[in-house]
Amino acid sequence: MHFLKCLALLLVALFSSPAVLAQVQGPISIGEGGGDAPSDGIPTWVEYSKQLDATQRISALENGFSGESVSLSNGATSFSVIDIDVPGNSNLPVQLARRIAIELQPQDEIQAYDSLLHGAGNWDVDVPYMAATYPSATGWNEQRCSGGSVPTLAYFHRSEVWQGVAIHVPGRGDLTALGLDPQVPVPSSGGPYRLATTERDVLDCIPMKSGLPGEGFRMTTASGLRYYFDVGGSRPASKLAKLIGVDVYADFSSIMVYLERNRYYLLASKVEDRFGNTVQFQYDGSVIRRGSGRTTGARSRLRTVVADCPPQPAMAALGSTSTTHQAT
Repeated sequence: MHFLKCLALLLVALFSSPAVLAQVQGPISIGEGGGDAPSDGIPTWVEYSKQLDATQRISALENGFSGESVSLSNGATSFSVIDIDVPGNSNLPVQLARRIAIELQPQDEIQAYDSLLHGAGNWDVDVPYMAATYPSATGWNEQRCSGGSVPTLAYFHRSEVWQGVAIHVPGRGDLTALGLDPQVPVPSSGGPYRLATTERDVLDCIPMKSGLPGEGFRMTTASGLRYYFDVGGSRPASKLAKLIGVDVYADFSSIMVYLERNRYYLLASKVEDRFGNTVQFQYDGSVIRRGSGRTTGARSRLRTVVADCPPQPAMAALGSTSTTHQAT
């Protein structure tokens, strides 16, 4: 035992000597003087915080980690979830997705309303659409493309009733249809183009397929995608009330006027890329189908979505292939 103690003291003395420390740690210097405060260095405990620094840092979560999307312009927040994603042989997505937007819908005491699209409980079935709010008595005029979509109103200002025509495309967010400046470049084919967006999309007129009479819209994007908005629908919107002054035999008084409104939707019936691949949508309230023979199903107002992908020349001899997925 005495021998081990002596050996231990010898090792401590050996490895704590300046010569040995210089070999292990590199060159060192020995200062003179006493006291607890070093004169030419910092105490070792100052560096201890660096050992804890990595454990104290929490990296920020990525934007959209839970399906949320926040607009940097107005703070609007929505959530999107893809329930079914069927792979295909084109870049057009074949998905069953739903979306919920955080929006206030203040209710009055006369009648309840809900202007959201819905289709999957209190979630919207996430499909491309155009939407605008108009008085119920006049609706969205039939020449909404060639004749313009600005409403004519009495008693109410346009900005009080109508907020323009919104365009929603899954994955791109919400846009607003704008008047087309004659100096803006447009595709050489198609047209005449009537509206545009800030993303250089242009819109021309097509006939409606169902739901509403009159004209629909076909939107061509800068990448060559075409969206056919020609299936109509509507939802009740809020009823407006306004106090106005009237001249009753020079005795001014005020009356309350009301305006009932609807939210009108033009849903996409087809999306087509510049190679001829298409995704078609059908709506009736039962199931959803998408694909070149690819099918997804769910109870909603969107009935079927069919994608046709013509074979490329190098694959024409192999014919077309298809897969099917059914969800209940």
